[in-house]
Amino acid sequence: MTRYKLVKNSQPGGKLGGMTAVWVSSDTCPKTCKLREEESCYAYFWNTKKAWENAERSGVGFAKLVELMRDAGLSRFIRWAPAGDLPGDADRINHGRLFKLVTILSRLFAGFIMYTHKPVEGIHKRGHHMQRKANRRALDDALRVSSSAINISCDSAAEAERALELGYDATMILPSSYTGSGVVVGRFKGRVCWAQSSAAHPERKSCSNCGRGVPWCSRKGRGWVVQFIAHGARKTTINRRLPILN
Repeated sequence: MTRYKLVKNSQPGGKLGGMTAVWVSSDTCPKTCKLREEESCYAYFWNTKKAWENAERSGVGFAKLVELMRDAGLSRFIRWAPAGDLPGDADRINHGRLFKLVTILSRLFAGFIMYTHKPVEGIHKRGHHMQRKANRRALDDALRVSSSAINISCDSAAEAERALELGYDATMILPSSYTGSGVVVGRFKGRVCWAQSSAAHPERKSCSNCGRGVPWCSRKGRGWVVQFIAHGARKTTINRRLPILN
């Protein structure tokens, strides 16, 4: 069973800047994810790994999570799954649960930050085509009631361009050596993550103060790609497999 761990004040001095977060067990991560296959996902290391293991060990079920999210002591925005993915086993999105989740989040919070690496028809080429189609239907239904973006995590510029052409919001990874402000993706602009965009005063940059109170990744229909520079223990592995700038 999928387990969820609600953390009211997550990474107060780090990237989340104290934003409430829900960690999600690894059964939700797609099997077709190359970062998982190569164990190069940042969630496999250091403090993130410890937090993820804690969610696996002591997390609660979905019904209890909903109860906990009604707590008045939470932040205005909530980060879904710093590790883990959308509801549903492996490559599959649980249609009904995702719909319920975004309905609840849209009602209880000013907005949320959410990503998925599950395969989606018209964007990804990995995974079974019937599963990709089902996932796209689940996303479309959820987005009709969602106040915030559900970002499609893309492994290449081509995937990100296809996502935006279809009307979805997208994110992608850049090589660790990248130093600019963002890479153009087809006819769409790219902007490097706010928290990574400057070495100056890094303690002031976090998801909590991104976008003057409305984090970039939460903005539905923004029309540009948020880009993350590869970092962490396996950044060289990530660099080798990135086709983004080719």
